[in-house]
Amino acid sequence: MIKLYNRDIISALDLDRETMDYLFYEAEKIREELSTKKILDYCRDKVMVTVFLEPSTRTRLSFQFAMTRLGGLVIDFGLEQ
Repeated sequence: MIKLYNRDIISALDLDRETMDYLFYEAEKIREELSTKKILDYCRDKVMVTVFLEPSTRTRLSFQFAMTRLGGLVIDFGLEQ
């Protein structure tokens, strides 16, 4: 089992091949569940804080939508507001 709890990932270079394979496998499972339109709770009780230093409305909204769809909460500390 891959341990990702309490691990900061800043770059894909921080991950080994086994971890990358695991993440892609898990992402595919989530993608399949999203296509069923059922309510997901992968991120229940989780908060994602976003900080966009450059204007990037499309990216910011994509992140917010994804986190919300997975059952989480988003706090935006962006400068563009």
